[in-house]
Amino acid sequence: MYGCIRSSLFSMSAEILHQIKDQDSDTNEITRRWVVLKPISCAIIPITESGGSATSDNKIFSKEYIEELEIKMHTSEQLSKRWRVTSIKNSSKKELYKEIDRISQPNTIFEVYASHPIVDLFGNVQYYENHLKRVMVQSND
Repeated sequence: MYGCIRSSLFSMSAEILHQIKDQDSDTNEITRRWVVLKPISCAIIPITESGGSATSDNKIFSKEYIEELEIKMHTSEQLSKRWRVTSIKNSSKKELYKEIDRISQPNTIFEVYASHPIVDLFGNVQYYENHLKRVMVQSND
């Protein structure tokens, strides 16, 4: 029964990315790339400010154009700040966050900037609340 409750709470899915480093043996150049570490089950909750959604006011025009998007992700495990999250899908496997302004419309990439446990009255961890922010450079190169 516990698995049924958990699967109903975390009916969405996402992919966790982690960075690996390679070093060229001839030039000693270090290259970094992001690869899929594992899939996870999750639930997504939009972050709201002052009763309104923060997702509609996410563009900043100044010396450079900044598009900010923040979401909350509930998971059964704590996420590392060294990881990135992408390919967030609903229970019907539909991609929820895409970069629609780019030609190939890739999945939006988020970085984890906070992760903390939510506990019940007895101190048992019910789930982890993770705060994600859209990364400025939407490329894993």
